[in-house]
Amino acid sequence: MDVQLQGCVAAPYRRRRPADTPLYRVVQNHLETFLSRGRDEWWEARVPPHAERELRRFLECGILAHGFARARCDACGHDFLIAFSCNTRRMAETAAHLADHVLPRVPMLALVLLFPDWVLFLFTPDADLVAAATAPLLVVILAALIAVPAEIHYASVVGTGDTPAVFAIQTLVSVTVLVIAWYAGLVLGLPLAYVWMAEVIGWGVCLAAAWAWIRAGHWRRLDV
Repeated sequence: MDVQLQGCVAAPYRRRRPADTPLYRVVQNHLETFLSRGRDEWWEARVPPHAERELRRFLECGILAHGFARARCDACGHDFLIAFSCNTRRMAETAAHLADHVLPRVPMLALVLLFPDWVLFLFTPDADLVAAATAPLLVVILAALIAVPAEIHYASVVGTGDTPAVFAIQTLVSVTVLVIAWYAGLVLGLPLAYVWMAEVIGWGVCLAAAWAWIRAGHWRRLDV
């Protein structure tokens, strides 16, 4: 069913209904039989744990009883529910991990970025060792600071289920990191800290690509 009220100019929202598909009904009706046979000793092929986990997640995908988000249309004021798909559920788990474990560390990362020598002197009084470790430490901290927003935006793209866009971003980031690391290390012969700058630039590319995809509104054409 399309959700769109009179006077709303936004595109109608079409909720996915996986329970109405033949594949869903086949898995729902025969999963337990298939798994029970896989546990029998006489059965030739056993079902690995990760396969069973994914099959059970498939039965929860797009079902309101297994999680949903509440959305509101600013144009007409209408509220509606968006059932979590397998991808959006993983995106929510990623967001929770970032909020609970990554974002609280950002102020500390910024402090280390501003005063790296002070932090390194806590571990060693050797001035030469501190001088040698400063550049790699700055690269790691800078990469972490860029990785936080990049992961958030990239998880948003993954959550829409747009596989071609996810593949394109991953390919772009991988090629960027490999080319810069190869050129800096093998062609220019720069120190290791400069080679690791490829990681920083890679996260920057990931952030820019994911932000551009979201900003362009490509997710509006997808059934989430």
